[in-house]
Amino acid sequence: MTSPPVATRRPRWRVIAEIVFGAVAVVLMVTVVVINWESFREGIATLSWSAVLASVIAIALATLANVESWRRTLAMLGSRITVLQAGEIMLVSQIGKYIPGGVWPIVAGSSRGTRAGVAPARTALSLAMQLAISLTVGGIISLGALLFIPALSNSWWIVIPIAAVGLVMLAPPVLRRLLRLAARILRRPGPIEIDGRQLLAATCWSFVAWLFFGLSLWSLVAEQSFGAPRVLLLCFVGYAVSWVIGFLMVLVPAGAGVREAVLVLLLGGTLGAAQTTAVALVSRIEMVAVDAALFLIALSLSYRSARLKREMEG
Repeated sequence: MTSPPVATRRPRWRVIAEIVFGAVAVVLMVTVVVINWESFREGIATLSWSAVLASVIAIALATLANVESWRRTLAMLGSRITVLQAGEIMLVSQIGKYIPGGVWPIVAGSSRGTRAGVAPARTALSLAMQLAISLTVGGIISLGALLFIPALSNSWWIVIPIAAVGLVMLAPPVLRRLLRLAARILRRPGPIEIDGRQLLAATCWSFVAWLFFGLSLWSLVAEQSFGAPRVLLLCFVGYAVSWVIGFLMVLVPAGAGVREAVLVLLLGGTLGAAQTTAVALVSRIEMVAVDAALFLIALSLSYRSARLKREMEG
């Protein structure tokens, strides 16, 4: 059952907090680019522009797939919003991942969710759940690293617990109890129902996102590897492993440095350490560029829709 819209007027302090949040995140995004700029220039010089463009498009599609995964997660909890509303909320709030701590996208998203008539607690809960779904799917994909990358055969204790715990948590009976516990903690008591179809859809969209992220990495190495299927598989699995490990380093903004090091470890034996390092750094800057572009587009659409709403009310 769809929950009724929550009509709230945002207080001034929340608007100021959003501005500060955005400013800090943008500064840290720029810092990531500046620190890696020289290495990025050297790396991109070894790649064709068609490969870079294909990689950027794949990253953008993966990000949009994650938006749809979150929209389905929110629908699972009973709140349905449009694709445009979901994009305005998530694409703006996700730049909080560049702020150390790991929770800032959820904090920002819970504030912006009120624009679509969704209570902050429900928005925060759905964002946390979507992150758990993404981490679980990424953990399952990462299991492939244990089979295809002998050097990681002793790392089973990292990915197997993540995948196992995630699968248990996403089982409807367990998930329902966890949601009820979260509702009591957030002082939002009430019946918790789970739409299994929406949960499945959210999981499938998360897998689509991981697929595009893997393709984004493969696009950068396909020319050197001649599109070998094994390299495609390594990119798919390697990206998931690097993201999961980078996510666990919550004090590192967006896993910067950690993910690149993991990718070099995973792909260096196949492509060579120098080429893999270049590809990893180019992939990182591409991600920042896509995040920034989608952030500006979503922010522009958000302000436009808010202005039109004020004009209609006036």
